[in-house]
Amino acid sequence: MPYITEELWEQFEFGGLLINEDWPTFDDNLITPDATKEISWVIALINEIRSTRSAANINVKSKVQVLMKNLIRSESATLKQTRNLSLDWETLNR
Repeated sequence: MPYITEELWEQFEFGGLLINEDWPTFDDNLITPDATKEISWVIALINEIRSTRSAANINVKSKVQVLMKNLIRSESATLKQTRNLSLDWETLNR
């Protein structure tokens, strides 16, 4: 897709050709252990829900209720935070 990216680069008026630019650098300071831990927990939760649905032969289009017991404080806080995101939790059905 080099032509598309060059066109976008030009449209955003960054100047010059994208192909001549340096590769972006990554700042490790932008990663926080808490954020990594939180997203790992959310991913594990989604995987567990999908696995359970599959093992129980629940149709992917069926809505299910999830009961979570014995959450530790950080997991509960993460769950509350993700509720505020504009996530389509129904994609867990897929």
